[in-house]
Amino acid sequence: MRADVGAYLKSSSAAGTRSGTTLRNGLLIVQSGLCMALIASAGVFVQSLRRAGTFDRGFDRENVVQIEIRKSRADAEQRLVQIESRLRDVPGVESVGRTTVGFGDMAMTSKVGPNYRDTVGVGPRGPILDFVAADFFTAADLRPVSGRTFNRSEHFAFVIVLNESLARRFWPKGDAVGKCVHVREPQSPCREIVGVVRDVAWDVMEESKFRAYIPFAQAWRSTPAFIPNYLVVRLRTPPTMSDLVRLQAEMVPSMADVDDVVLRRVATMLEPQLQPWRLASKLFLGFGLLGLIAAATGIYGLISYDVTQRTRELGVRVALGASPRHIYRVVLESGARTVANGLAVGIVAALVAGRVMSSLLFETPFYDITVLGATAGTLLLVALLASLVPARRAVRVDAREALSAD
Repeated sequence: MRADVGAYLKSSSAAGTRSGTTLRNGLLIVQSGLCMALIASAGVFVQSLRRAGTFDRGFDRENVVQIEIRKSRADAEQRLVQIESRLRDVPGVESVGRTTVGFGDMAMTSKVGPNYRDTVGVGPRGPILDFVAADFFTAADLRPVSGRTFNRSEHFAFVIVLNESLARRFWPKGDAVGKCVHVREPQSPCREIVGVVRDVAWDVMEESKFRAYIPFAQAWRSTPAFIPNYLVVRLRTPPTMSDLVRLQAEMVPSMADVDDVVLRRVATMLEPQLQPWRLASKLFLGFGLLGLIAAATGIYGLISYDVTQRTRELGVRVALGASPRHIYRVVLESGARTVANGLAVGIVAALVAGRVMSSLLFETPFYDITVLGATAGTLLLVALLASLVPARRAVRVDAREALSAD
């Protein structure tokens, strides 16, 4: 008798459904897999965006304002000193420092080396030569890793500060402080290295460049009319628009010999670098959510169709005393198997897509386990919710009506 009932249940569940259900299952597997791949791709781009946004660049980007002073004339040096002095007195300003190389700007490179035979020349990887005031390092929060930075009395001293990469190029063991290097020409006076500071990473996708820092006054002595001038202003809190307005207003009385001034928050200047990851994450997430909605609709339709086709089988199970929990399990298992197969396809697709896009990611592996796990969990939850309505309908099947319909 038990064997006869089992055979009847199998025949009831299979009758008239096999070909149509196989096609629907196949389409749903592909749909779920594509949805998984899209959302996982969005996830790794979001991770890249988060990590790029919190990447330690070697300087303070949140509380700093850069002021570019354009086309200043040769006699504007005293005016710049006045501007710097006035800005220091503005409430909320911690420090102000001058530099000839703005954040993110192209700068001239120069030969630097301890002797004639061992130098790093000009070119894309050549050392950037930056003339800075003593307070620049404090204003940019550019901290020394060994030695010290300039003091205010070293205007014309033959001293120099190197960044870590350049110091490591000549002294890999880290003993650069106290040594000396020639700048531009081997015949030039040898400059004593008084300190080594952290590398500055303006572009997160580029390697740290070699940098050498020389006292600012020596730039004015060499080519005063043509050097660029920047003020780096560090505030106690992230600058607001009203802070920028107040800083500019404070500069006006000392701008008689200055043609143009541009104030920008450093954090705002960095925003365009994050746009590729932000755009890619939104794009993939948008397509992924559309795929998720389509997958949920497909699962709902598949389970509903399955319940309709299995009405007789479910009626027999109810007549034989099956509990509502058992009916739920029977119905949900069908959708779970399909989604599980879709997840397997989706994981493979996500790994393939991630490998192709790995060069676009920032410090994020294309096989990020957290992202894959969260995506799979989301898809399973959506599948469960989409299956609940037809499963509840299955629980309410009337055994007599189902059997009389046979």
